Amino acid sequence: MMSSGIGVGIVFVSLLSGSLRSTEGDGAWSSVYQILFSIGVLLLVLTLLFVRHRQAVPVGGRGVGGLAALQRMPGWLPLLVAYSAFGFMYLLVMGFLTTRLEDDNGWSTDDASLAFSLMGLAMIFGGPLLAALAQRLGVRLTLAVAFGLWPLLVGVVLTGQLTLTLAACVGLGLLFAALPTLVTLFVVQNTSAEDYGPSFAVATLSFGIAQTISPPIGGFIADQTGTFSYVFLLSGLVSLVGMAASLRLPESSLTR
Repeated sequence: MMSSGIGVGIVFVSLLSGSLRSTEGDGAWSSVYQILFSIGVLLLVLTLLFVRHRQAVPVGGRGVGGLAALQRMPGWLPLLVAYSAFGFMYLLVMGFLTTRLEDDNGWSTDDASLAFSLMGLAMIFGGPLLAALAQRLGVRLTLAVAFGLWPLLVGVVLTGQLTLTLAACVGLGLLFAALPTLVTLFVVQNTSAEDYGPSFAVATLSFGIAQTISPPIGGFIADQTGTFSYVFLLSGLVSLVGMAASLRLPESSLTR
């Protein structure tokens, strides 16, 4: 449900930015950011007013940032590598997709926005679909397959061919939503109820650091080379690191 919500949000942003850019030009990004800021403030107020927990005291005390809890989970190190790889690789595509299509492939703003919208639409369904597949194949294999498909779809996007690229964006959207869902599912299946929160917090910290350094690196590469092709290739290579790490996860997991 959470990954589906992200997909709905991305579709909204894509439609909003595409509409404003068609009338205001590139300067429309200022208006987009102001609208998103207002939505963020509204959600902050609603969260403080209505979101509650049932515990008298939130669970904590699991080592520095939950690291001790995470280290009790089988396969914690390869999972950390895989989740970090995802955090780094996805923004190299998501963050530069429309610019790549417009600047390198000569797409119109409307077509580039359509590609991003299709990606967001696919995100609505990616988490539930791949989670269902994981029930049949297991989380480890499903996670590895998802990482392995990413560079193939990125390669299709690099061609810039309209129909193929739009189809690949749908696939990338499914994978974008599915990968964090599968990581979450693995942590749930391999930790106790008490350890889950602190363990996932540490995993998310590594993911956050990776996605923080990703856009500056991608932007630097694009500036130096004059193209986003190498940025997308880097995303595909990092995805292979995630696939290799996924294959090192335990074959079976215990549901507690």
